[in-house]
Amino acid sequence: MKLSPTLLALALGLSVAAFGQTVEAQKADAKPEGKAAVPKLAIAKTQHDFGELKKGVLAQYDFKFKNEGAAELTINNVAPS
Repeated sequence: MKLSPTLLALALGLSVAAFGQTVEAQKADAKPEGKAAVPKLAIAKTQHDFGELKKGVLAQYDFKFKNEGAAELTINNVAPS
């Protein structure tokens, strides 16, 4: 019996997705002893002043942040001020 490439790709994709969900569930259940697992957002710098910008020049800055908590951190909405 010969499997089609589409069927093989589908089977591989489903197995990868199932394994990924298992790993995520294990991470969610992992808690430090005696403490509830919570995310903790650490931001190195919360503001940046570009100073005077010339018209037509692209201004870009990367903010560095890290999850220092024991649980997964989910960022749902980001908006410039």
